[in-house]
Amino acid sequence: MVFDKEQLSQVIIDGGIGQQTVMQFKNLKRNHGINPDKFNFIAPKGVDIIGN
Repeated sequence: MVFDKEQLSQVIIDGGIGQQTVMQFKNLKRNHGINPDKFNFIAPKGVDIIGN
């Protein structure tokens, strides 16, 4: 993980056989609320939900 001024900017994953995946994050908004109409999570059957 790479941070820029305490903000996550990259995640680098080394595949172990010379492959590398780099994910870059730009224009992040921390703790930005999600409109409930745009996010709907349904836990799969048999999953225990702990807390809210």
